[in-house]
Amino acid sequence: MKTIEIIIKDVITSIYPAFVSGIIFSVLIMFVYNYSKEKGFKNICKLWIDSFKKNQNFRFCFYLAFYIFVVLTKTLLTRPYHTSPLANVWGVWSLHTDKGAINVDPFENFVLFVPFTIFLFMVLKDKVVNSIMNVVVKSFEFSFVFSLTIELLQVFFKLGTFQILDIVSNTAGGVFGGILYFIFYNISCGRKKAK
Repeated sequence: MKTIEIIIKDVITSIYPAFVSGIIFSVLIMFVYNYSKEKGFKNICKLWIDSFKKNQNFRFCFYLAFYIFVVLTKTLLTRPYHTSPLANVWGVWSLHTDKGAINVDPFENFVLFVPFTIFLFMVLKDKVVNSIMNVVVKSFEFSFVFSLTIELLQVFFKLGTFQILDIVSNTAGGVFGGILYFIFYNISCGRKKAK
């Protein structure tokens, strides 16, 4: 009986992480399926390719959607089942872990969110890029909400662990990405005006 219990638990814990990504993937496939029934699969492929070639905002939306999926895959969709997602709420704030290894998690989380806000502002453009303060505030809001959502989903689905340090690192990376975007956006606008 104990062996059967171990096998069932192992099967469930191996399937559990794929369950969430499976639902997301299935919903997206059904959108494509319904749309292709209406318009024809060949036509929607041609429309997608034409939109990608001709529409810059479409490309930026694609980059943003792709990057959000990459972040979700890294932080949520492929994480192992964790029996105690609130085991280390604060995280490790030092440069070294308890075992003496270098703690790369805060740097990784920081870097992970830099492209997120850059792609997001590429989609939003002039709607929020009118002042550095507005960019910083919006970067903070978007990064904080996205990071908090990921952390809460990790608790809800028991995939990974909820950590305050992750939220802080992700938000700081997102703000840094927003500032980078603002700088390059203004340099780019200055070059266009000079021409």
